[in-house]
Amino acid sequence: MLISRYMDLGSLHLSTVPDMAAALPGWADYPEHRWMTVAAAVVLLVVLPELRQLMPALTGGLSRRRGNIEIEHSLSVARSRNYCARMLFIPFIVVADRYDLLPADYLAPWSEPWLRLAEIAGMVLGFVLLRVILHALIFAAFPPRLDHETGSAVRKGFYNYFIIFTLGVLLTLCVFVFTHSCDEIVRHVIWCEGIVLWCISIWREKQILGANCSGLRTFLYLCGLEFLPVAVLALCVLLL
Repeated sequence: MLISRYMDLGSLHLSTVPDMAAALPGWADYPEHRWMTVAAAVVLLVVLPELRQLMPALTGGLSRRRGNIEIEHSLSVARSRNYCARMLFIPFIVVADRYDLLPADYLAPWSEPWLRLAEIAGMVLGFVLLRVILHALIFAAFPPRLDHETGSAVRKGFYNYFIIFTLGVLLTLCVFVFTHSCDEIVRHVIWCEGIVLWCISIWREKQILGANCSGLRTFLYLCGLEFLPVAVLALCVLLL
């Protein structure tokens, strides 16, 4: 029956309509994506020695409350943590773009790779900036009874888990590349990893604040310092 649709007086006319699915370029076909992938690989090679020295301190923050405070106690370790967190921003942006971790469809009609990368980078930087502003405002208006190291652990402990999350995601991708898993499975696994580490970050911050503040004040601090920025980011993802 399919052949009869193109049969006219004994002549076979083949359809000249191109296969749009085959014509669409893949993610790696764009030069911007290839260059960003190369940049991410270079960044990983540069920060690898720092990460090897930093990992024992970071894993300490996973297992116990004092781990985050001990990082702030050492100025060199804290500086190394800040450096690694800034550098791993590039690999995270590449992974977020490749697997659509922060979906926002309003730029889809333009389909320009650099616009998408800029959008994701802007959302992540806006989230970080909002956290910094809220920390400064809330701590200035309602100063908790925290020493300098404990206060820094509350403000910057998030970066410890961001580093662990990014490294965990890269290791996960190595596994999924060899198993040829679809993008949707990879995306959901990465989301689950992020949720788990965010919950650990919240729990450690709650422990640090709870040791120095009342339960109600701790809850209010967490609402303003952590839950509000995440809610704003979620709204941006859902509405854009």
